[in-house]
Amino acid sequence: MLVVACQTSPGSQDASQIGECRQIEHAKGVACLPPEPERIVILDAFSLETALALGVEPVGAPGRYFSHLKEISSSEKGNLDQVQDIGWPPNLEKIVALDPDLILGIDASVHSQNL
Repeated sequence: MLVVACQTSPGSQDASQIGECRQIEHAKGVACLPPEPERIVILDAFSLETALALGVEPVGAPGRYFSHLKEISSSEKGNLDQVQDIGWPPNLEKIVALDPDLILGIDASVHSQNL
C-alpha cells in the first residue's frame, strides 16, 4: 500500500513544526500521518472500495473505478457524487487542487510514476 501524508509546503517544515502526527512504518520507510485525515485522495480501486466500506468518503479518486462500485450496495459506497475524478493515470494537478492531507493507494497501481 502506498501512503502519502501531505503538507502545504513540502520540505519547508521539520518534524517539530508539523504538529501532531501518527508515524506508520511501511516497506518504503516511515510516514507521518495526520491523526484524523479529512481530505483523502484514493489512487486505486481496491483502496477506494476498502475506504468506502469503512465509511471514509474521499475527496478524489480515478473516475474509471466508479462504475465498478455499482456492484456494491449504496449504503457501502457512500456518496460518490461528491468524489472528484482525478483521471487515469492520476492527474497531479487535480490531486494538488483537492488539497489532500492523505493519499492512499497500492504501489502497483501508480506504475512507474513518481508521485
